[in-house]
Amino acid sequence: MFKKINLKLKTIPLKIYVDTIFVAMAVFIGAYFKWNVVEIMIFGVFIGTLLRPVPSHYPAVVALFFLALTPVFLAFGNNLVPEKLAIYAYFFIIISVIMGIYEIRNEKSPS
Repeated sequence: MFKKINLKLKTIPLKIYVDTIFVAMAVFIGAYFKWNVVEIMIFGVFIGTLLRPVPSHYPAVVALFFLALTPVFLAFGNNLVPEKLAIYAYFFIIISVIMGIYEIRNEKSPS
């Protein structure tokens, strides 16, 4: 009456599960400390880049974007938003420096 259906699913590597658990833990840590959504996302990005390194210029571009937005909001007379943008830029500069150190350490020396 009922046919048994066998689906051949790709097996997902264990590393992806472990990485997902670490990023989820980062989100829960941010929620525990009552951070806002942007800070939780930045912390998740930080943990994600530690687990799966990206070229250092990607976070540097994001930091420059936040720094470029800072004077725009200062021109409108708002002081709270530019301070937060500068902090977010600093976070991404830290991520960029860590990734830069990682890149330098993993370069093969010329023989």
